[in-house]
Amino acid sequence: MDVKAILNMDMASLGQALQRGLAWWLAELRGLMPRRWRERSQGRRLFASLDGDHLAVHRRTAQGWRSVAPVPAGKLDGAVFVLPPATALVGEFDYPVPSEAELYRMVALDLDRLTPFRADEVVFDVEVLGEAPAKGVMRHIAVAVVRRTVLAQILAKLHGLGFRPTAIGLAADDGRLRFDFARRLHGANPRRGGMLGRALRLAVPALLVLNLGLLILREQLAVESLREAVESQRLQVQLIERLRKRVELEEARRVDILDRRGRQSPLPVMDAVTTALPDGVWVTLLDWNGVELRLSGMASAGADLPSLLSATGRLRNVRPADGAAGGEGAFSVIATAVTTP
Repeated sequence: MDVKAILNMDMASLGQALQRGLAWWLAELRGLMPRRWRERSQGRRLFASLDGDHLAVHRRTAQGWRSVAPVPAGKLDGAVFVLPPATALVGEFDYPVPSEAELYRMVALDLDRLTPFRADEVVFDVEVLGEAPAKGVMRHIAVAVVRRTVLAQILAKLHGLGFRPTAIGLAADDGRLRFDFARRLHGANPRRGGMLGRALRLAVPALLVLNLGLLILREQLAVESLREAVESQRLQVQLIERLRKRVELEEARRVDILDRRGRQSPLPVMDAVTTALPDGVWVTLLDWNGVELRLSGMASAGADLPSLLSATGRLRNVRPADGAAGGEGAFSVIATAVTTP
């Protein structure tokens, strides 16, 4: 499950997932504890049982079971309830034992083979006999089952007495509570043990909110880091952009100069004039300004210079020059160059 799937979950599904995760984590921690430590942590518990319509409370001591003075049901915070032995069926088997949570799921799938009941008819719990084993090792286990209807009747009677046990199981001779049917009962809402339970219930949503806050903070820091990186590159981008525009302007100017040079070059015009003028024509002045050509000189009689120059295709609008000096055979004309695209 990734972060996006967690953020898209509704609160009910998220709460159930957190409860399952917390239960698995606590079970793994309990499995890592030595057995004598687990037994010692249960040594000071109060054990309640039904004596008719009343609660009988006992405590296990070094001298054996000792009855405790009547305690109001509302004051039995942290007490556990001991089922009558006749209400539970206990069997022992050799079984492959992974972690506690995985073992419970495996037994649930195999319950109709291990017991005469279906999984939906009973509430069951599993106990590994002996020290905590390594994963995947065959161990001796005990499976206890209680009919759901019987357990529901007992719980209804306990609730009527104002007593909500933290655990429901069977009493062992050494003062331990074997099994815990309350945590396996679907729909049951037993009280969780004391201040630790309340602290855990408060810690889980607090940690969830903290994790979500850290995720949001991490995203904000990433965005801020990206923004700073972009800002640090902005000056360089501006310099590169100005340089690019300068290069483009220079390139445009170069192209224009080459174009003007190609259109205003005097060599094609001089070639056209040299080709068009016949023998007997002497040019004494050739003036070219890039647009107009001025020719002056001497020509033999009968030479039609305007027609000859216009026929080259390079010159047009051939006309006599204003203020041209007269004289026999003298000429002075002006022609406009034909612009080639």
